[in-house]
Order: sequence, then C-alpha cells, then structure tokens
Amino acid sequence: MIARIFVISALAFLSACSSMPRQGTAPSIVDEVKDLNAITTALEAAKGKKTLLVLDIDDTLLTSAVFFGSDAWYEWDKTLPEDQRVSCKFDLIAMNFEAGTQVLTQPDAPALVNGLTVDRLMLTSRGANYRGGTIRELKQFGYQLPVSTRQTRTRFDVDVDRSHFGPVDTSQL
Repeated sequence: MIARIFVISALAFLSACSSMPRQGTAPSIVDEVKDLNAITTALEAAKGKKTLLVLDIDDTLLTSAVFFGSDAWYEWDKTLPEDQRVSCKFDLIAMNFEAGTQVLTQPDAPALVNGLTVDRLMLTSRGANYRGGTIRELKQFGYQLPVSTRQTRTRFDVDVDRSHFGPVDTSQL
C-alpha cells in the first residue's frame, strides 16, 4: 500500500515538472569583429528587439601583454609533441592572470562597453580560481561591473586598489 502511494506520488510530482517545448525560439546571431565599435552598428540594427550582448573577456575585452602564459601561447603549446608540452601550463596561466599582465584590446573598449544600454554578459572560460584576478583586471581598466546583491562575500570578491605596481609587502597578509 505504501509503495503504491509512493509510486502515485512520484508520478504526480514528475508530471508537474514536465512542460511543453518552447515554440518560436528567438534566433541567435553570433558575429566575430575586429573592432568593438562594430557592436554599436549591430545593436542599431537590432533596435527594438530583446538583445543580450555576450562579450568574451579574453582577447575581446582584455588580452595578455606577453606571449608566455597567454591564450595564444596555450594554443601554441597544444601543437607541440606530447613530450615537449609544458606540464604545468595552468599554473603558468594562473600566474599570468594574477601578475596583472592583461591589457585592453583597444583603448576605448571600457567606455564603449560601459556606454551600452542593452543587457550584457561578460563571459570567460577561466576557472573560478581565476575569478579574483579577472575581476581585478576588469575593474582596473575601467569596466563597470554589476554590484552584487549578495549579503555575504566570498573568497573571490575583491576590492583591490591596483594604482601601483610596486613590490607586495607580505608581512601584512
């Protein structure tokens, strides 16, 4: 009797979770551009439509100032024979992010992105352990990030003044 009630309850529960497939999904447009100013032209063409602008951080908003540890270096390393590849490549990439070796892809990028009135999302394939450095670099170069509505801070939330690049005094850590 209990098993029968459980089965009936489970079926009722599962049927409540089912939904009809969405009809008429909106088309996605994916464009690759060499200059971020092309975004404004594309957005003008989409005026009046619901638009979410997705911007990849690496090599779109920020890029590495050095080859070693950059995205290009990572891709190059993958072309090497297995026995010649750098074994600790993610450690080197992490040091690259933490050392603050990022630069703007173009001088007006923050002003252009910050001035957009559409919903936007900054996307990255970087892992969560790189989040602090990523946010720090975006803020340093003037990208306006949304204010978190969370009441608690996580270990990834950072408020860092990077106006100087002097040596770090670790005695205060």
